[in-house]
Amino acid sequence: MTKQQRRAAAEALGPDGYNKAMADHFAASTVATVNGYSLRWVSSSFGRLCQVVDTVMAFQTVVQAAKYAESLPANTAKK
Repeated sequence: MTKQQRRAAAEALGPDGYNKAMADHFAASTVATVNGYSLRWVSSSFGRLCQVVDTVMAFQTVVQAAKYAESLPANTAKK
């Protein structure tokens, strides 16, 4: 989603509606949760990567992302 698309969605839905839509999107795009970290596919300038949410890391495969998430301290951040 581009910045313009996000802005248009925020204006159309309002703050609460936009936040709910984003939370729903993130929940739907989560492929696994490992050690408290959500893993989800994202598009990047490097292509499609599996992001370890709440970190700055992303990997080519879910297996690599899960292995990294397992090596971290447990993520106990409230979602």
